[in-house]
Amino acid sequence: MFQDTMKEKMDEVRGMRRDDILAALGLARRNSLQNAWLPAVGLFAAGIAVGTGVALLLAPKTGRDIRHDLRDRARDFTRRVGRAKGAVQDAAGDVRATLEEEKESLRGQLQENVENGARDWRVSK
Repeated sequence: MFQDTMKEKMDEVRGMRRDDILAALGLARRNSLQNAWLPAVGLFAAGIAVGTGVALLLAPKTGRDIRHDLRDRARDFTRRVGRAKGAVQDAAGDVRATLEEEKESLRGQLQENVENGARDWRVSK
């Protein structure tokens, strides 16, 4: 009797989906960040694409003028990125040099402390 009841209950549980079991316990799965934000980001990107298309269609410029403006802006952007890249590389070089100097200073201090400790140990014997 007990075994039959247990078997029936186990068969019921085996046929249930994860969400059914959680619902029976009064729980629910938590939405992951991907499930929550991915559709929103996709809709946002689609909105940008549609808005850009509408803006180009309604622009008071010819296609040639728009392409020329876009090419100029792309070149401008490329130049700015190049300058920023150079500035970042310069700053990274400065940081690297400072860290090297600090490392050598600490290495010297450590060596001096080791030598002093060894000398003090020999003297104490």
